[in-house]
Amino acid sequence: MTRLWLTLAVVIVVAATYPFDFQEEFPDLGALETFLSSCCQGANSYSIAASLLAFALFGLVGLAAPLGPPRFFVRSGLVALAGGALILAIELAQVHLPSRSDRLADVLWNAAGLIAGLVLGRLLLGRGLGKSARGTAAPEIVIDTASGAVTIIVHIRRHQAVFLGQLAAEMGVDAAEACRQIVALALNRPEMAPDGRAGGAAATLQDRRAAGEAIATVEGRPWQTLPLTLDKDQFQALQAMTETEGQTYSRTVRRLVAAFMERFASVEAPARPMRNPGQSRPDTSQAYAAALRGTAARRTAGTPARQKAAIVFAVLGIVSVAGAALLLSAPPAADEPIVVAAAPWAGQSVDIVFDHHTHTDFSDGALNVAELVRLARDSGCDALAITDHSDSVGTASYVELDAFKVTRQQNAGFLLIGGVEVNMPSYGRREHATVIADPSLEGEILPGIRDAAEITIEQARAAADKTTLDEPLLTLAASHLQRGDDLLMIYNHPSREDRGAEENYTDILRWNTKAPLFIGFAGAPGHQNAKVIGSYRKPQQTIDRWDPVVAEVGGTWDRLLSEGHQLWGALAGSDYHNATLDMRPCGFARTHLNAAAFSYEAVFQALRAGTFWADHGQILSEFSFFVEVAGLATPVFPGSIVSLRGEGRLIAAHVILERGPGAAAMPLQIEIIGNCQSGEAEILATLQLAADSNEAVATLHPTSPGTDDVSCYLRARVRLDKPEAPDLMAYSNPIRLLLR
Repeated sequence: MTRLWLTLAVVIVVAATYPFDFQEEFPDLGALETFLSSCCQGANSYSIAASLLAFALFGLVGLAAPLGPPRFFVRSGLVALAGGALILAIELAQVHLPSRSDRLADVLWNAAGLIAGLVLGRLLLGRGLGKSARGTAAPEIVIDTASGAVTIIVHIRRHQAVFLGQLAAEMGVDAAEACRQIVALALNRPEMAPDGRAGGAAATLQDRRAAGEAIATVEGRPWQTLPLTLDKDQFQALQAMTETEGQTYSRTVRRLVAAFMERFASVEAPARPMRNPGQSRPDTSQAYAAALRGTAARRTAGTPARQKAAIVFAVLGIVSVAGAALLLSAPPAADEPIVVAAAPWAGQSVDIVFDHHTHTDFSDGALNVAELVRLARDSGCDALAITDHSDSVGTASYVELDAFKVTRQQNAGFLLIGGVEVNMPSYGRREHATVIADPSLEGEILPGIRDAAEITIEQARAAADKTTLDEPLLTLAASHLQRGDDLLMIYNHPSREDRGAEENYTDILRWNTKAPLFIGFAGAPGHQNAKVIGSYRKPQQTIDRWDPVVAEVGGTWDRLLSEGHQLWGALAGSDYHNATLDMRPCGFARTHLNAAAFSYEAVFQALRAGTFWADHGQILSEFSFFVEVAGLATPVFPGSIVSLRGEGRLIAAHVILERGPGAAAMPLQIEIIGNCQSGEAEILATLQLAADSNEAVATLHPTSPGTDDVSCYLRARVRLDKPEAPDLMAYSNPIRLLLR
C-alpha cells in the first residue's frame, strides 16, 4: 500500500509539471501577488475534477498505508502534512513553467480533494484506525513487576470463545491459557505448544461446545473479554506484530485465534477414537506453530482483507464518478480561458511619465545634472534616466554618481535613475543600448558596465568573430540580473545605422542568450529636432517619427512577437543632448508607466512587465488598451498572457483614452495590429474616433497562431493625422493570446 501511495504521488507530480518546460530565471516580484490574487479566479471543471480525484486518492491510500501509529488523527495528520507539502511543491514548480498556470484556486481544490480522501478513509477504515468499534477498545494492561509478566484484557468474538472453551476442556486448562498458548505458537515459541494435560480422555463435540458456552459471560452478546497473560518476551513480540499491522492487541489476538481455528479446528471433523488413560497425546505443536506463523506472515504483509476490499471498491467508485464528471464536462481545449501571466497592478495603477534616455555634460550633453532634472520636471517628467556615453571619462564617475545623490536630495518626489548608454563592442560605436540600475546599486553596477563596454582597437582587430567582443559586457550584466539586482537594458534607435535587414532581429536574440537583459526596443528615437528625424541614415528612415522596427507592420518587432518572444517597443525617449537636436525631456516624447507605486522598484517592475505606453506630441494623457474574453471575468492588459483554450473564441479589443493638449477636440484613428486571423502580422481593425468620443471596440475571433504555432498577439496604436507633417502616434505593448 505504501508503494501504491508513493507511485500515486509521482504520477500527480508528473501530470502537474508536464511538459517540464522550466524557465531558468525566477519570475518577477509581482508573481507572488498575482498568485495570491487568483484565489477567486474561476477554475475550469476539468481542472477541478482532476484535482479532486488525484488528491482524494492520495488521502485515501495514504491513510491505508502503514504510516506511523494506527491512531486515526495521528496518521491522518501525517498524510495531510505530506499532501500539503506536495501541493505547495507543485505550485512552486508551476511558477517556473510558462505552459502552466499557478493559481491559489488550484491549491484550494487540491486541499479539498485531500480532505475528502481522509474523510472517506475514516469511514471505510475507521475500525482499524485509532479507537476501534465496539468490542475492540484499547485493552487494559496490568504488569507484574516481580515476574515481568503482562496481563492484557482482550476482546474476542463469541464463536472464538466457544472454540477456546472446547480446546481448554481437552487440554485441562482454562480458556485464557489455551489462548495464551495459541499466541505463543504464532510468536514462534514452539515449546509453549499445548502439552496434553487433557487427562487422557477426548471430549465429544457436544462436550466441547458445552464447555465453551460456560465461559460466555452475557447471553447473546457477540463479544467476550478474556485476560491474556504473557511473559515479557511474548508481550514485546505481540506488541511488534500489532504495530506492524497497524491494529489493536484485541484485533491481532482475534486474527491469530481465527487462523488457528481455520487450520486445525473445523467443527465438521469426525469424532476421534478414545485414547487410553496412559497413552500420550500426539504432539501437533510444530504443525500448529508452522501454520500460525505462515498465516501471520501473510496477514502482516498487508492490510486486512476487508480493508483491502473497501479500499479497492472506494478507488473504483472515485474513478468512476470522476470519469463521469470529466465526460460530462467540456474538454479542456474548449473550457474556460485562464490568465497565465499578468501584472497585478495592470489597469488600476500609478501613472509615471518617464524619459529613459538623456545626457549631461559628463559626456556630450549641454546641461549638468541639476539643470537637466529641472528642465525635465518643468516639462512634465515624473522620472528621468541620465545615460551618458560609456566612452566618456566622466560617465558613472564618482563625481557624477555624487551629483545624482545631491540632486535626488534636492528634488523630493522625483525619481532620478542613473545609467549608461553603452557602445555595443561588436559594433564599435554603431549600435547603442541603455543600461539603467536601481539607485541603491548604481555605484556598484554602472562603473563596471561602463568599463566592460569599452575595448581597444587592438582587441577589435584581433577578434575573428566580432560578436565575441560583447561577451564580457553581457556576462557581467547577466551576473547582476541573476543575483537579483534591478538592472535592465534597452536597444536604442535600433535602425539608425543598420547595414542589413536582419541586424536588429539577430542582435537582440543574441544579446538575450545569457539572460533576459533587454526588455525591448526604444520604439521612438530622440533627435526629433534634427534635420533628418532621429539622425537616421539611408536607407533606414523613421515612419511617422518612430523606428521601423516598431512602426512597420510585419517588421522586426512583429516578427519577434510572432515567434513568442515577450519584448516591448512602446518606448519613446528624448535622447536629450541640447535644444538644437532634441525636444525637451517629456516635452514631446513621453513614456507612461503603469506602475504599482511611485517608487524606483515599481519603475523597474513596470518596464519588465510591459505595462507602459508611449506617445508623441502629448496627443494622449491616458491610453488604456485591453481585451475582454468570453468566459473570463476580468479584462486583460498589455504585457499579459491569457490562454483562450482553443481557437475562434470571441474577444473584444477595447481602447479607452483621454486626449492631451496635442489632440484636444480632434478626431483620432485607432489601429488594432496582430497576427490572430491569418498568422501573419496585419492591421486587423481600423476604428475612427470622433472628436467627442473617447472609446472604441473591435470584435475579433482569433483563429490562427503565429510562427510559434501556439499563440498570437494584439497591439494597438493611435494616430493623429497631420497633413503637412508626419502623423503623431501613440503605441501600446502587446497582449498575448495562447490558442493551443
